[in-house]
Amino acid sequence: MNASAAKSVLTKKTGESVNFLGLWRNQHGSEVHLAALENGLLEGTFKTGVGAHDPDEEFALTGFVSDDLISFSVNFGKYGCLTSWSGQHTWGLDGPRIETMWHLARAIPEKLEARHLWAGFWTGADTFKRVQGEEKRDLNLFDRPTMSPSYPFKVSLK
Repeated sequence: MNASAAKSVLTKKTGESVNFLGLWRNQHGSEVHLAALENGLLEGTFKTGVGAHDPDEEFALTGFVSDDLISFSVNFGKYGCLTSWSGQHTWGLDGPRIETMWHLARAIPEKLEARHLWAGFWTGADTFKRVQGEEKRDLNLFDRPTMSPSYPFKVSLK
C-alpha cells in the first residue's frame, strides 16, 4: 500500500464517506496512526499508553475496513502478546470516534498452560477519538491502569 491510497470509504448504510486515516487516541493515551487504506486493507502504527514498556515505541498495525466498520491487530511480539480491536466509526458530541472491543492473547509458559491458559486472554473496550492538529500526548493526563490495559478493570496510577 502507498501513502496516496484512498482516504475514505462510502458506507452502504448512509452513502456518506468515512475517513479512518489519521491519528486517533484512546482514553489511556494509546495512539493509532492509520496511514494507508487500499481495497479495504489497512496499515498503520500503534503506540500504547499502558504497560511497562516505552510509551513511544511503535508497533506495526494491520487490519481491514468495511463501510464504517474497522478491525486491526498489533503484534507486541517481544512482549509476548497479540491484540486485536474491532469496532465502528461513529460521531459523539466531541467529533468522530471509533468505538471498539479488544481481545489480547498473552503467552503462558507451556508448563503452566494446563492450569492457567485462560489467564492469558483479556478483553475490554476502547474509544478512539481523532487527534486534531498538533495536539500532544501527555500520558499524565490519561487514566493508565496498572494491572490491565483497559476496561473493565479501572485500576489507575492516579
